[in-house]
Amino acid sequence: MPEEEPVGRTVDRLRRVQLELAVGPRPGRKSVDCLRAQQFSHVCTLLGPHENASDIERLANQLGCKWIWLPITGGRLEVLGQLNMPQLVCRLLDNLDPVSGNHIYIHCSAGIHRTGFAAYTILRLRGLTQIQALNELETMRKVTAAQLGAERVTLAETMVQAMIEDDKANVPPT
Repeated sequence: MPEEEPVGRTVDRLRRVQLELAVGPRPGRKSVDCLRAQQFSHVCTLLGPHENASDIERLANQLGCKWIWLPITGGRLEVLGQLNMPQLVCRLLDNLDPVSGNHIYIHCSAGIHRTGFAAYTILRLRGLTQIQALNELETMRKVTAAQLGAERVTLAETMVQAMIEDDKANVPPT
């Protein structure tokens, strides 16, 4: 059985993987052709257990995509603040191809709060500045960037800094 990489190496792992993100609302039957045209390798679902996430699994299979479910039960600050972000990012990484490119469609229900929070966090962990991450999010989807909210950005920044510090603390001695 392979030894698991420590959670503290998450930032380093995330920066090494080839990754392209897209964000939007919960996909449905009407969006299949549009999603197929964009040739996603993965669909990452940020829905809670009672939001019928398995419907998205079926849609991802129909698209020929790998499905990643990161259960988040809402976009309120109280919910997001309780997330174990290192664990969620590790779960994402464990489902990505470490060698070839990964083109991921990230969504929640409306594609705004949870989606924006997760995408912003990933972009920051990959080394973008706050401004670059917000600009990239706006390029991906204006409504997501506009409605993410300063309080979610602040919370994400707290989590990002904690993960970066944890990563630094787990660097093996040379």
